[in-house]
Amino acid sequence: MTKHDDNQEIFRLIGHLANGLRQALNPMQGFLEILRQNDIDANERAQLGRNVEESLIILQKMARDMNELSLFETMPTVLLNTPVVPAYSCRHLCDIYQDYCKEGVQMVFNCHVATNVVCHTNLEALKLVTQRLIENALYVTRQGQVTLTCEDNGDYVRFSVADNGSGVPAEYQDNIFELHANMDEHMKRLGMGIIVCRTILRRLGGRIWLDKTYGSGTRFQFEIPKRAKSE
Repeated sequence: MTKHDDNQEIFRLIGHLANGLRQALNPMQGFLEILRQNDIDANERAQLGRNVEESLIILQKMARDMNELSLFETMPTVLLNTPVVPAYSCRHLCDIYQDYCKEGVQMVFNCHVATNVVCHTNLEALKLVTQRLIENALYVTRQGQVTLTCEDNGDYVRFSVADNGSGVPAEYQDNIFELHANMDEHMKRLGMGIIVCRTILRRLGGRIWLDKTYGSGTRFQFEIPKRAKSE
């Protein structure tokens, strides 16, 4: 990617973020004005409160994603020398997120990599990618399971996070990692996290993709090298 392409991507990102922030902020003032009125019933007041809370959650997610994206895009060097055992780190994350599952949803871990397989990478960056994908999957899964899988793939370790939600519409699959301003609100909320994951994995010497053959929900897969080249 050329410097011009990088700049264009940054400008598109700024526009995407500005639009998202405006969409989240615009209704909040109206909601608050209505909440100050005395002639609305308890049900209306409760619904407005939920609307404000939802807008705040979106803003918090966007602020978090903006911070993480800026950090990894501008960081001069990402240290890739921490030995990580995928079998253990993935199991640990599954145990943590089991406590965040809705009723009727469970975390499942499929391990197809030996416990003596080690990746020399950046542990915090790898955890962040995996956490974002798990959080997205849990968000869209109402019943069933979210499955984290890791497997040995030669010089790489391959990870996948699968859910049995509604899936990604076919018209969005080819540009899922682009700044998709025309996507519906649900997809917009997931989009920034996906872009953050792509940026981080590039710095780790890895890659991420959407498994278009997965037919019962959504499955994102990514790989990192067992020993990445130093930056």
